[in-house]
Amino acid sequence: MSSITTNPVASRWAAGLPKLIYLAVGLLLGPVIANLAGWQLTAAQVQNQTDAKIIEEQIRACVTKARLEAPAASMLSFAERDELARKWASSSGAIGNKVYKGCARQLAGP
Repeated sequence: MSSITTNPVASRWAAGLPKLIYLAVGLLLGPVIANLAGWQLTAAQVQNQTDAKIIEEQIRACVTKARLEAPAASMLSFAERDELARKWASSSGAIGNKVYKGCARQLAGP
């Protein structure tokens, strides 16, 4: 009878190698599949959502301040509403432009 000796480290390695390969493939392909499926938020998406919330709040503040100054703002002419909105839109740049336009648009309504 011949005695076959097995190396316990080699047998463990042989048993665990497929699991390591599956893990590596999953780590590499997981983010790609999640991104393609739309399950991943990018920094730009989060920034856009944050900007939208900030703009919404600033428009609300602008409309409130403008209506305190001119309670019948919807009765004003376009140029007067425009001037009133520019006065109370506090931001500058691209966000400020959106705040100003949104404020003027809401001042036109009831």
